[in-house]
Amino acid sequence: MRLTRTLLGAGPVAGALLVFVSLVSALTRPGFQPARHANSQLALGDWGWLQTTNFIVSGLLIVAYAVGVWRALGFRRAGRVSAVGLGLYGVLAGVVAGLSPTDPMAGFPPGASMPAAPSTSAQVHSAASALGFVAVACACLAFARHFATVGRPGWRWSSLAAAAVVFAVSAYLGVSAAVTADSVNYLPVWFGGGALWVYLSAVAWRLRRDLS
Repeated sequence: MRLTRTLLGAGPVAGALLVFVSLVSALTRPGFQPARHANSQLALGDWGWLQTTNFIVSGLLIVAYAVGVWRALGFRRAGRVSAVGLGLYGVLAGVVAGLSPTDPMAGFPPGASMPAAPSTSAQVHSAASALGFVAVACACLAFARHFATVGRPGWRWSSLAAAAVVFAVSAYLGVSAAVTADSVNYLPVWFGGGALWVYLSAVAWRLRRDLS
């Protein structure tokens, strides 16, 4: 029980680390504008190693969170699906995306030009991130099923809303990138990511309480 609670606690730590380091870097890195640049671009330039480390460490913590979910709910089908979804999210959108940096874009880092065609690393980064967000959306839907089963309608609707936010932001990003290329407004992505982590941290808290 103690180990399961500790593993579930890795979720809020991952969210706090990912959001805090990204925001501090976004506000202090010269030339970075949250409306014009994605947090993935913070892995570029002189201080890029900090965001790369942030992605990888957060991804591993998310995997630990997923193991905690499996231990807490794994005997139910919804528990297995949510745990696998979270685990894939940590591996793909965290570790793989962290090890495969994206390309310079929209003037960041300063002095770097956008390549004529995406590099292999950028393609891997984009694909891993996209699949990771599909996985976490599926985890949210599985959490919705779990909370419906145990009679927590508020948590069920929150889980459905979180999944909807992930799908909506992903669709917005895909359409915007196809239409406007290097002039995407990334603010909805920043806010959507923050909302997702508020939700995932709250779920970790709820599951820890349910173990008491």
